[in-house]
Amino acid sequence: LIRTYKLGNNSKVLDLGCGKGYLLYELKKLLPLIKITGLDISSYAIKNSKVEVKNFLKIYDARKKLRFKKNYFDLAVSLGTFHCFKIKDLDFALKEMNRVSKKQYIMVESYRNDRELSNLQCWGLTCLSFYHDNDWVYIFKKNNFSGDYEFIRFQ
Repeated sequence: LIRTYKLGNNSKVLDLGCGKGYLLYELKKLLPLIKITGLDISSYAIKNSKVEVKNFLKIYDARKKLRFKKNYFDLAVSLGTFHCFKIKDLDFALKEMNRVSKKQYIMVESYRNDRELSNLQCWGLTCLSFYHDNDWVYIFKKNNFSGDYEFIRFQ
């Protein structure tokens, strides 16, 4: 992430669905002065986060309007969160992520065939958006999502 998105100690990074903040913790270890913000709906995750990043994490629902100015963050990431949203909330969250950050990276659960869909339905316990790779690409384009994305699958 640091190399790909040219992050430095003056950068600002947002993690939507940060969980316990492990990604932000690792970024802070490599770039001690980087400004990090993590948002997660789970009070348990925030409460049990590493002490080094706890003050940078907040309980917040990423389906709501983000309280940041346009392009405030150099990078916004979301790993394994957006597939937990229904389509209306997904559309809104993508637009908000785009609005508050200059660059974006998303990883979501997806499928390419019936077997992967079946596995996703059985194992993606929090997944509400069961979309094929092509559907995700359509959703990204429809919402003018300008960031990078990646799919994980249950093969």
